[in-house]
Amino acid sequence: MSADERHAVWSRVREMYRLAERGDSEGVDRLLAPDATFWDTDAVALIEGLDALRDVRRDRPDPGDDAVFEIETGEPRVDLLGDLALIRHVFRVRAGGSSHWRFVRNTSVWRRDVGEWRLLHNHEDVLGDAAAVGDWATDAGA
Repeated sequence: MSADERHAVWSRVREMYRLAERGDSEGVDRLLAPDATFWDTDAVALIEGLDALRDVRRDRPDPGDDAVFEIETGEPRVDLLGDLALIRHVFRVRAGGSSHWRFVRNTSVWRRDVGEWRLLHNHEDVLGDAAAVGDWATDAGA
């Protein structure tokens, strides 16, 4: 796999996070496959498809001051398998107005569809605070 291919799919992941930081759910949805599935940190059941994801978002309490403010990603591990990409990384999220970071481990599968990468599956789980995470920015790439 070339560095350019790894960079292209990782750029899509970072674009998704930038859209999320701005609260642009419609922009995020344009990067998702219609049949995408999600293990979300805030939902117990597997979320299947964009309509189900929108239902989960709609049912969440109003975030108010806890809306996503900033997302920082660690170094990814990216493997390309034909038109599929497997990405593993850690990221941290800070809610609006807070100095507390929430650390999340992420595995995602992206599919190249007509030349564009779209998220096919996303799995997140919360790791904890900075003391428990250690060198979060480099752990995924080890």
